[in-house]
Amino acid sequence: MSSAPKSITRALSTAGDDTAMPVSVRDEGTGFTEADIDELFKPFRTTKSEGMGMGLAVTRSIVEAHGGKVWAENNPDRGATVHFSLPVETSG
Repeated sequence: MSSAPKSITRALSTAGDDTAMPVSVRDEGTGFTEADIDELFKPFRTTKSEGMGMGLAVTRSIVEAHGGKVWAENNPDRGATVHFSLPVETSG
């Protein structure tokens, strides 16, 4: 068995305001370097040895196509959080 720490992922959604709904996906892995954060959402950019580098690029395309925004940041303790916010459409 590997002695590497396990990474735990949590998806969090909180009630937004009347204009946007925020969602955050947090893990407890190693986090990102500052250089990684600047490059995360570019196609074919990966920090994984066998990654394709398309996941966050596709995420950004979908979120932005719906008028939202996406960003990432390191957690103060460990790991990182990817956030996105989508506009809320109100009826009436």
